[in-house]
Amino acid sequence: KKIMIGKYSFNYPPCEAISEQARDLISHLLEVDTTKRYTAQQALAHPWFEILKTEDPETKLDKEILNNLREFHVERQLKKEVLKTMVKLMDEDDLGHLREAFHVIDKDNTGMINIEELREAMHSAGLDVVQEELDKILTSVDIRQNGKINYSEFLAATMDKKKHFTRERLWLAFNHFDIDNSGFITEENIIDVMLRVGRKITPKEVRSMIKEVDITQNGKLSFEEFCTMFNVDSHTHHHQQQTIADTSASSKDTEK
Repeated sequence: KKIMIGKYSFNYPPCEAISEQARDLISHLLEVDTTKRYTAQQALAHPWFEILKTEDPETKLDKEILNNLREFHVERQLKKEVLKTMVKLMDEDDLGHLREAFHVIDKDNTGMINIEELREAMHSAGLDVVQEELDKILTSVDIRQNGKINYSEFLAATMDKKKHFTRERLWLAFNHFDIDNSGFITEENIIDVMLRVGRKITPKEVRSMIKEVDITQNGKLSFEEFCTMFNVDSHTHHHQQQTIADTSASSKDTEK
């Protein structure tokens, strides 16, 4: 009740360790007058967050992450869509380090990285990049082509390729698109998957996406062709899948 009427105090033992900057931020957030109370954007821009970043050793940028940004280059539209799906398959251990790096680069806390923030991040990590390379990085990573890099795009570009581009992970991503479990990804599958996330694409666009990786030219993609996009051999995976299937069938026959 006291907080609701603006009556609170930092003068008791648990608050003694709270810095002046933190107290100032809290006071602005607890302001009773809504016209004076901090908005979320104002709160995130408060100096306390910059101090927190400076004091936290984990916020130092990993050169490997920035080098992954530099090396990221995907021309095939379908591969870009698959990468978005693979980001969703990442677990907390994978996300933690990359999330911290994103927040360090995103100085103004907009949830987007602009070219100036990218330049500053490269410079702070001791990486020399010219404007032409910065433009190239932004063009490659910016899948939505809005001139900035959002969180999902950042994850897609900086994820550990050796860890995530495996047969097992690709099999999960393949099944995300193979929604009718036919063993192939069809035009209809891609259209349906896109609609589920609120994106409407034309059959012509889908045909173009499939044609880029459709080795057999039959208008649909097998798991082998899907893996080819990522330069991953699919045969071992299929052998494992067949072994499981054979074992299951044998068990059923024995029961009979």
